Amino acid sequence: MHGFKFFGLRKYFYDMDYNFYHYLGKKDDGEFNIERITRSEYKKQTGESDCIIEKLRNSLFPQQHTDYYFHRIINDFGKEKYIPIDWKLINLIKYFDKTKHKPTNSDQGDFYPYGNIYFNYSEDTLTFLKDNFGSNADITEHDHDYKNGILKFNKKEIELLSRYKIVIRVINFTRDSKYVAKNIVINFKKETIPWIHGIIGVEMSNHEGAHTGGRIVRQPKTLEFLEKIV
Repeated sequence: MHGFKFFGLRKYFYDMDYNFYHYLGKKDDGEFNIERITRSEYKKQTGESDCIIEKLRNSLFPQQHTDYYFHRIINDFGKEKYIPIDWKLINLIKYFDKTKHKPTNSDQGDFYPYGNIYFNYSEDTLTFLKDNFGSNADITEHDHDYKNGILKFNKKEIELLSRYKIVIRVINFTRDSKYVAKNIVINFKKETIPWIHGIIGVEMSNHEGAHTGGRIVRQPKTLEFLEKIV
């Protein structure tokens, strides 16, 4: 369903400055063959409206790679914002966002070994997850310092996901050994997503109607390459 070709992007894509591109494949010498196109041509080829182009461009995560639905949130300053959510998780995120179990990040696991949903830490949320997943989940707790890079699975947690459907991780985030935040992360194999919906009692969304991911480029190396294209 993805068809990623060029730096994680689709055949037609654009950047944050509204430059639109068409990926034509590779040249005989192996170089990427990309041409600049007009906004009108982009809309014609993709079927995307100006509304979708603008909404993704101004969303909280415009470089969304997976096909997605928009989710409306109110930020800490009381302003309306939109965030793209992976299509398989959108109904779960909407459900959690309507409750006191506030999700902060998620990934359905198409490009990583496992999917995840992050929550702000609360005893109520931890209890909710324990009660719903029961013996199908195991719980770990550890610290992670941002100076060590992105949060990754350790060997113990990889082994746990071979025996449990869910691993509930309580993470104490630090920076230079100073406390920053505490989160709850649930990790799962992507094949487990329908089961999670059933346990929570939420209907799973379908792909029909989802917007196409991989439309906006923000990676510095990619932008540097595109600057050469007239």
